[in-house]
Amino acid sequence: MKKIILHLKILLIGFSVTTFAQQNNVLIIIADDLGVDYMSTYEEGSDFASTPNINELSATGIQFNNAWSNPVCSPTRAGILTGRYGFRTGITNVVGGRNGGQGINTEEFTLPDVIKTSLSGYANACIGKWHLSDDTNGGDDNPNLMGFDYYSGLLTGASNYFEWNKTTNGITVTVSNYATSENVDDAIRWIDQQAGPWFQWLAFTNPHTPFHLPPVELHSFDNLSGSFRDIRTRPIPYFKAMVEAMDTEIGRLFQHLKQTGQFDNTNIIFIGDNGTTEQVVQAPFDPNRSKTTLYEGGVNVPMIISGPAINSGGRQSNALINTLDIFATSLDLMGINTLNTIPSNIIIDSKSLLPIIKNESTSVRNWVFSELSGLNEQSDGKTIRNTTFKLIRFDNGIEEFYNLNNDPFENNNLLSQTLSANAQNNYIELSDQLNQLTGATNISNTTVRDDRFIDVQIYPNPSSEQITISAFDEVGTFKYNIVDIYGNIVISGSSDNKIKIVSLTEIDPALYFIEIEFDKKKIIKRFLKK
Repeated sequence: MKKIILHLKILLIGFSVTTFAQQNNVLIIIADDLGVDYMSTYEEGSDFASTPNINELSATGIQFNNAWSNPVCSPTRAGILTGRYGFRTGITNVVGGRNGGQGINTEEFTLPDVIKTSLSGYANACIGKWHLSDDTNGGDDNPNLMGFDYYSGLLTGASNYFEWNKTTNGITVTVSNYATSENVDDAIRWIDQQAGPWFQWLAFTNPHTPFHLPPVELHSFDNLSGSFRDIRTRPIPYFKAMVEAMDTEIGRLFQHLKQTGQFDNTNIIFIGDNGTTEQVVQAPFDPNRSKTTLYEGGVNVPMIISGPAINSGGRQSNALINTLDIFATSLDLMGINTLNTIPSNIIIDSKSLLPIIKNESTSVRNWVFSELSGLNEQSDGKTIRNTTFKLIRFDNGIEEFYNLNNDPFENNNLLSQTLSANAQNNYIELSDQLNQLTGATNISNTTVRDDRFIDVQIYPNPSSEQITISAFDEVGTFKYNIVDIYGNIVISGSSDNKIKIVSLTEIDPALYFIEIEFDKKKIIKRFLKK
């Protein structure tokens, strides 16, 4: 009932929406588990896959070098669908994964909801991998319940590319056509049925595991046997063949759009849904810091936009963007004003990239954010970055802090050393923003000087029964407050010398902040009580 009410609200204001004089189609293409390391236009790896059709998008459009996704697929897809972070939608891990992540709530207001209720005249469809449904949210009918007029594809993750369960508008049958080819067949068939402008979400399972040898006509490799032993011992050429097969089928779709006179009025958005999986990720990315992690190998993904909306194509952008920005961007490309079409009680995190697309601005964000939960205590957490620095805050209380300009592959954790004044100011800024975004208290609102003679050490961290506060020589006496994540002071005291031992027996295991005040200055530290 709630969703119906939202539809009625939007319908009432839909008549005020201004559309482009010529309405252009929007096509979103999602690759599964493809990071920047296999894309030659990104120049991050060394053994690139053959992707001439995707490369052509980069040559004529805009390639975004600092695009962030979530570390796994379902949260990225939910973000594009709703324009909202995972901690708002509840999708922060793989739906139905190892820890049983639940499907998306059908009460969420979605991209196709906006398209349908804005009276813009666009048909809409979702084709390919979904991975947002389970028994709690409509099962086979979930893509249609989330607003899509037409759905055909695989509801779960890939398990077999040659014998798989295809669901079409709630009806599931087994098909034996190669999954990627079947997706493009469906994409073309649906497009040919449309008399007006359209929006299509096309999500491939390539190049997600299981690694395999695609149909021979889709790739250029002639030295692969396809045997289980060969795939297991050298997976990279099979992965590259799968990427090439996807690109070949993308080319077939593009060729059909050109033959039917639609390519030149179709804005195309191509992304990877998360970083490359550990079995095949390339140096300089670390297999232990690839897909399923908050490091760059897990969240920095290819994203390219091409089409008639682009002003001055062939550009590369270093703007900070998130894949959920596709939500607002797609609506803008269709002439739908996002602010006018979303109920005021719904928080939208998506930002339109149209100013960058139109070459009117170089950025739309000061920071980007990603998250993961429900995987394991070593990986779960949140991360945020600005143009230079990146903060990772794991749920177990451990933090890491990197200068991505000097250290793009995160080899030097700055928190293991004394921070420069600039680094410390950026740490505080990112920490505060992360606290504000996720509901934690903002306590780091004072100026902190960085001077190796005015510093404080907190150890051990994580701790159990007590912590030791050790101040450098020129600090002298100091006061301290231990504050929980809600801003409540749970312990306070002072010290008249450089070392203070504080008992933690009266507080519960949790993440805490400690404020140390001296000489009208304040330093903020974070520690975990186990």
